[in-house]
Amino acid sequence: MYTEYRKEQALLLYNQLKSVTKVIRRLEYPTTQCLYNLISARDGSTKEKAHRKRFNNSPSHRLHPSYEIKMNAIYRCFELGENVQLVSEEIAYS
Repeated sequence: MYTEYRKEQALLLYNQLKSVTKVIRRLEYPTTQCLYNLISARDGSTKEKAHRKRFNNSPSHRLHPSYEIKMNAIYRCFELGENVQLVSEEIAYS
């Protein structure tokens, strides 16, 4: 833990230098993560978590394609010469 005075000094120096690395090299404290936490607490900025993608795992479209779907896609692409991207989009699997 750092005193309030040391925290303020680190933030003031960061305002001047605009570099976390330079502040730490000059003051020899705080840690990188600690300084980032101080900056975000001061600015009140928080990152929003990324939206989690929900997977469609219905009986008609399983999360993992069956062996037959895979082999049919391979046959269409490599034997019949169809475009890989178009086949992928049509069967809804990458």
